Parts: sequence; C-alpha cells; structure tokens
Amino acid sequence: MKKIIKAIFGFLLTVIGEVVAGIILSYINNVNFISGFWIAIKASVKYLWLFITFKIPLWIMVMIIGILYIIKEYWKRSKCKTPTKSNKEILLETYTEDIYDGMNYRWRWCNTSNGPSVVDLMLICKCGCVLDYDMFDYDIQCPDCKKKYANNVDERAAERTFENRFRKKLKELDAKETLNPNKK
Repeated sequence: MKKIIKAIFGFLLTVIGEVVAGIILSYINNVNFISGFWIAIKASVKYLWLFITFKIPLWIMVMIIGILYIIKEYWKRSKCKTPTKSNKEILLETYTEDIYDGMNYRWRWCNTSNGPSVVDLMLICKCGCVLDYDMFDYDIQCPDCKKKYANNVDERAAERTFENRFRKKLKELDAKETLNPNKK
C-alpha cells in the first residue's frame, strides 16, 4: 500500500512541477498561458475520449488482463526465492548475543581480512537494557532496573572468546553438514 501511495505522490508531484515550470516559462517568454492551457485540456479530453471509445471485445480485454496478472505473479514468485545461505552467513546473523564471565553481551559482526570480528560490543543487563560503564567505576548500575554489577569487564577477552566460540560453532555445523549432506 505504501508503494502505491508513494507512486501516486511521485506522479502528482511531477505533474505539479511541470505545470509550475510551464507557468514560469510562459511568463518569461510572454506567452498567453491560459490559451496554451486550454489547448492542452482539449487535446487531453480528445485523446481520453478516443481511448475510452476504442472498440475492443470484452473477452480480449479479460484475456489481456489475465495474461498480465499471470506474468506479474510469476515474476513476483521468481523474485522472492530466498537464496540458500551458508552456515557462516546464518551463524553471523544469529550468533550476536552470549554470556562471558557472568555478564550478558550483545554485538554485531564485521568481516575483516582475518575473518569475522566482533564490533560494537555492548554490556546488557538481565532486563535487556544496555549498560553504560567506565573502566574506573567500581560498580555498574542498570539505569532501568537499578541492578548493580561488579565492574570486572574485560572487553578484549570477551571479544576473543566470542570469536573463538563462533569458529567452534562453525566447525560443528560444517561437520554436521558433511555427515548429513542431504539435510538443509
């Protein structure tokens, strides 16, 4: 529905822009805009009338609409086929949260020359809130539920651990796929 509204809005904006540009150009060139506009209206009505009164049998119109509908549905279905993803791609999308040293973490992956790397590592409270902390703070407190955590955060160690866990999980998935190649 949003695509239709955007298309209609874009069409109307284009038409309005052309009319405004025509008015400005006619003013600059000292052309009588009203007479030119009247000629355009007459031509539009004439062509619309020719289109409406064009004699095509109803069965041909129904057949043309049916063929166009079948083509549209076929194109839509062929376009929507989801390509099969590798184990690595699936794991990169799904393995973005884990626990390290009793603390919940969330992150995203970035592909580097050495393979996938953890980036944007965030400490997460049990309630789901992102925790802000400073390495000099003694305690970390959740701004939402007020739960306190000891500040024993070692981000680099957590990143290395999650990257190693990723590699282990990927090896396990690849090994399972090797044993059962028909399962997908």
